Amino acid sequence: MKHPDNKERYSYLSNKWKNGAATKTEEKELMDWLNAYAVQLEVPRHFSASESDLRKEIYSNISRAIAEKPKRLKLWWKGIAAAAVLLIAFAALFLYINQGPATLLTYQHNIRPGHNSATLTLANGKKIKLSDQVSGEIIKEAGVFIHKDRDGKLVYSMGNAYSAPGDAPRFNTLSTSTGETYQVHLPDGTDVWLNAGSSIKYPANFAMGTERRVSLSGEAYFEIAKNKDRPFFVTTDKQEIKVLGTHFNLSSYEDEPITKTTLLEGSIGLRALNREETAVLKPGQQAILSSENLSLSHTDAEKSIAWKNGKFEFVSEDIGSILRQIARWYDVEIVYKDELLNRQFSGSFSKFDNVAKVLRTIELTNDVHFKIEGRRILVMK
Repeated sequence: MKHPDNKERYSYLSNKWKNGAATKTEEKELMDWLNAYAVQLEVPRHFSASESDLRKEIYSNISRAIAEKPKRLKLWWKGIAAAAVLLIAFAALFLYINQGPATLLTYQHNIRPGHNSATLTLANGKKIKLSDQVSGEIIKEAGVFIHKDRDGKLVYSMGNAYSAPGDAPRFNTLSTSTGETYQVHLPDGTDVWLNAGSSIKYPANFAMGTERRVSLSGEAYFEIAKNKDRPFFVTTDKQEIKVLGTHFNLSSYEDEPITKTTLLEGSIGLRALNREETAVLKPGQQAILSSENLSLSHTDAEKSIAWKNGKFEFVSEDIGSILRQIARWYDVEIVYKDELLNRQFSGSFSKFDNVAKVLRTIELTNDVHFKIEGRRILVMK
């Protein structure tokens, strides 16, 4: 009998089964394949340390599954002897998977991930491409020093800042294109990480006034400098957030149907701009503002800032939302050849992987397939 050559599909299924996340249909597909596979393979005589550890881990999971859910294996394996057979099959499966290249998808033209860059627009309209600047002072404006540090971060520091009575605020705008991210240290000590395809507008000098205000389009993670006498406001086209000092992530893209606000530390007050709805968030809560309502839920807040830490983290997320995030980071156009309704995906991968690897991972669900043409990604059933 010929063995199936879809290695990654069965790696995907085995990991889902091991973690208890496989559906009944996926379990049957995997078990049928392993049953056919196991009778044709012998246990290798020598295992490396990592393979031995893998066998122990798999055996532990199998034993637990048999003890807790005896119906799970039904007609395929019974008792400890059956677990041993499955152990052999899984060990052989992982050896098989780890031999040779993946066969699902290959691309003649790969697309590299995004990078650290942004454009700074000064109050006078002058634009500065920060990736073209060496570290050191860029400009001095209204007594505020603006420089780029050795890590590539944009830093505002207060010199002899001045603001004459009646002077209009001098606003700067930091913007990232698709395929770019950047970090800025604002004059009040607040740190902001800007995701791809985003912009933040702020006063170059926070020295005056009784409050601090910025406006955001896109997504950013904020670590607000504490100042109980001068609240910090973040405004989008849909909502306003008021804080004194806290850590939170705000995602408000124009092409997304919802705005997500996730609190990691402190407390924030949120107000919808198009209707009379407000909320106060506690750490670990996420507010979702749609055209219909404002709702709160508990969430793993760290996953909301995975993008800041170089990762994509998805938990039962709509495939359309995932592909929009991929489009922003890899600077590609997504073209749907088929309509995809109610398709969701859970997974994690590095933002620094080439797009081929990312798409191949999503394809393992068998719910969606991709084709790359230049910088266009075609999406098909």
